[in-house]
Amino acid sequence: MSVPIVDPFVNGHFYSRTSTNLVVAGLNVGHGWETCDWSSKLTPGIVHGSGAKPIGRTRGKLELKLSIGFYLEIWASLVLPQIAALNPARGYGENEFPIELTFFEDTSFATPFTMIAMGARVMEAAATIGQNDDAVLRKIDFSVMDISENGISIVNDAALPAA
Repeated sequence: MSVPIVDPFVNGHFYSRTSTNLVVAGLNVGHGWETCDWSSKLTPGIVHGSGAKPIGRTRGKLELKLSIGFYLEIWASLVLPQIAALNPARGYGENEFPIELTFFEDTSFATPFTMIAMGARVMEAAATIGQNDDAVLRKIDFSVMDISENGISIVNDAALPAA
């Protein structure tokens, strides 16, 4: 009788099998991507009065970053045409759309984790090509208006009092 491994650490390495689902502009990308990196950074401003010590903070400046590495064939044949078709009168870098990544890692999450980037626009497209057997990647950087993780954003503007 085999004993299942409960601890994801084996010989000091963390092993997991992540199930993912990436949807860009309404298109389920499937396995056509390799990496997805995002960050939400909120840097509060420091308020000084007449003294040397700070007396408070502003809400801060929000900086959002999102980057996805697509396989070139999937980017060129599926994702790029999907984004461009949102408004053919504009360039594909001018169209706004949502990006949703849902993933489940059976060793750490009891429920799926969802990241949604609202108001995404293509900001930069770069290629990674090597003289090897790796697939050609198209690294796409996006400008986004907000990123929520499991429905929660780092900033909640709806909580502001009415002026």
